Amino acid sequence: MIKSIVMRSAAIIVLLVFSVNTIETWACSSIIVGKSASANGYVMLGHTEDISPQPVINQHKLPRKQHEPGEITTLPRGGQLNQIEQTWACIWSEVPGEDFCDGFLNEWGVTIASDRCPSREGTSDLTEEGIGRMLRRLVARRATTAREGVKLAGELVEKFGYYSTGRTYAICDPDEGWVFCAIQGRRWLARRVPDDHVAVIANSYTVREIDLADTLNFLAAADLVDYATSRDWYDPDKDSVFDFAGVYADSGAAAASYNVCRQWSGLRYVVNDTVHANWANLPFSLKADRKMGVLDVMEILRHHYENTALYQLPSEISSPHESQFMTTCSRRSQMSFVAELRADRPKEVGFVYWLSLGKPCYSYLVPFYFGMDRFPDAYYTQSDVPDSALVSRMITAERPSDFEPAFLKFCNYSHHVDSNYAALGQPARRAQFEHDNRTMETRDEVEASAAELLESDREQAIAKLVSFSEERYLAALKSMDDVLAETDK
Repeated sequence: MIKSIVMRSAAIIVLLVFSVNTIETWACSSIIVGKSASANGYVMLGHTEDISPQPVINQHKLPRKQHEPGEITTLPRGGQLNQIEQTWACIWSEVPGEDFCDGFLNEWGVTIASDRCPSREGTSDLTEEGIGRMLRRLVARRATTAREGVKLAGELVEKFGYYSTGRTYAICDPDEGWVFCAIQGRRWLARRVPDDHVAVIANSYTVREIDLADTLNFLAAADLVDYATSRDWYDPDKDSVFDFAGVYADSGAAAASYNVCRQWSGLRYVVNDTVHANWANLPFSLKADRKMGVLDVMEILRHHYENTALYQLPSEISSPHESQFMTTCSRRSQMSFVAELRADRPKEVGFVYWLSLGKPCYSYLVPFYFGMDRFPDAYYTQSDVPDSALVSRMITAERPSDFEPAFLKFCNYSHHVDSNYAALGQPARRAQFEHDNRTMETRDEVEASAAELLESDREQAIAKLVSFSEERYLAALKSMDDVLAETDK
């Protein structure tokens, strides 16, 4: 069974510190909660997006759309696909100017996010310069199940070639959660998360042993093993098993502390214990020792190794983002979400996109329901590509103005809490706790009322959901103002 991190030797800590200082880091993380591990009986997906420099972040609701026969979809790099007859409505978190940061949740509950996972592949076998940015959008607009989304993603990778070094996509629906591993070129692998397990992904492939005969739980490019053999990465006569991550992952990223520590941290939370004895071979997923809810998933995304030997800060008053170890909630965290995919009620109420902008450890969860036809005006800006210098000045301003978009308000707040952590750190966490728990306490009544109204007065039902989301957003702004007022005393 998993042993406590406190029992690890000083040599491991030295090794981890060394790897932090010598390897370029990324910090996105994803968590897939199987339906039997979830408190609501349906799959949940949590994700935190780490980007530097600070980007613009927009939120959209894209409607279902009918297409004319013969329409063509053109990929950003020139590839073309036949358009399908109908594309599905979806919630879209957009990061303009970034190829791999968007998140989606569609009307069937198909949800997708990703984490950069460098592969060892150095060649580019591409058609029309390959696919990357559009892969997740095509899955969200076309797939009705996670499994269908995985197969579509695999077809796209094989057809065009994947132009990035490698990436893991979390693709979920109410019934299944999948980990889809894209490798530069035309190879890919997907593994299903067991229903009673939770999987945690940092920035390296987490799938190890595979069984391609088990198509209920594994899907892959037909030549996945043969290609590795042809490159001398795998020898079926000498190697006892085909270890996907061992064969295809970039070895430096796979062993780096910024990956193993974050994956370990999430798995530790799942079993209320700590970690596998072998840092280089953490489990793909673990059976949760309790049912997990939205706030449990967010707690993982908000973590900095508190109450472990890895919680090492320069001083007692330092921000937790000054840790020498890359934390799940990091100084570069800009957006987090939890997709709650409850299929036992109308999708308008049952699919909830819990969004947190700024650093998740200080920021607030605001619920957005799939039935809403738009996000509040503050969640969208006309900027197509961020002016990093301007955004930076706005974030560090003394106070955000009333007319600035939501992402800047939350990021400005995170900046001020970090800069005044000794005074504001604890008040910020208390305020967040009170806000999020108040949201959870009041949601049931709002949802029940909206669900009852849907059949008789859909417009009023949706208005209730919109009003609740906007009220919780305004409550978050008020709470942030109250915390920042501590610096004025």
